[in-house]
Amino acid sequence: MTPLHRFAHKHNLRVILWNRRDYRGSTPYSDAELEELRTGKQSHWHAHALSLALFFQYLIDVEKIPRPSSADRSAMGGIILSGWSFGGATALSILASPSAVPVDSELYKKVEPYFKSFVLYDTPSWALGTPISPEFYDPFTDPDLPTPEEKYANFPLWVSSYWPHPNIAAEDVSGIMGDAKRAEKCTVESWTAQEREEWIDGVAAGRCELPCYVDPVQETLKEQARCALYDPDLIKNYFPNVTILHIALPETAPFPLWGYFTHKHDYEAFGAEGRATRFKMLERGNHFIHYDDPDHLLQEIVEGVF
Repeated sequence: MTPLHRFAHKHNLRVILWNRRDYRGSTPYSDAELEELRTGKQSHWHAHALSLALFFQYLIDVEKIPRPSSADRSAMGGIILSGWSFGGATALSILASPSAVPVDSELYKKVEPYFKSFVLYDTPSWALGTPISPEFYDPFTDPDLPTPEEKYANFPLWVSSYWPHPNIAAEDVSGIMGDAKRAEKCTVESWTAQEREEWIDGVAAGRCELPCYVDPVQETLKEQARCALYDPDLIKNYFPNVTILHIALPETAPFPLWGYFTHKHDYEAFGAEGRATRFKMLERGNHFIHYDDPDHLLQEIVEGVF
């Protein structure tokens, strides 16, 4: 049982954890699928959208999840979809793929009444097709770590650190501690060697995630985010009742914090026609709050969504 599962019942939630394709425990990509991903084909993300919709259909038909009230979408029941970290890009595909799950299809008609909320959980700006500030230390281009093995050994320490950012209220580069390889305290250092082996999958990250941080995939993800979050016609007609909750953590790594700030600024600049979004900076926690403080995370999601 994961830490999140231990607290799900307390918050009247059923938590289902879904590993992304190619990561341990999930289906590996074929060579053709990896080529489609790396060359920035939108069809790659449309396939993810279809998979998500089919999984929703399974939950409805087989698991008999309760349908939320059409009059009060804040009532219990229905589906909250959350994408953690770069998984936000995969999850966001379902709000931007009307060609994969058409409005007039039986699949859309079945899942739309159940799908009520979407949570971007500590998502880096890359997932929305927005560049990382060049002022930040980048664990993927560190010249002191020339081999993939060295990069993969350092990355878990960097991403799971508790970062003492100097001034997150500034919501810009000046308030982010972004020039170090790691902070003093790291979540992964509390894991056993077996847990690290089971939970860290650098091979998959190298195959299917690192290519997403550069063009042409970044341009594709930028367009996906535009459709899902800022296309007025699509928002009005495609899962129109789904609202967004973007959660950030005050001690998270620089990239997710930058993702929160840039998304918030973009949303405020776009105006009222964007998909309704609430931004929530939690009072404590790092990028692995689902492991270190799962009770607090679930409480914040429930309060932010319902």
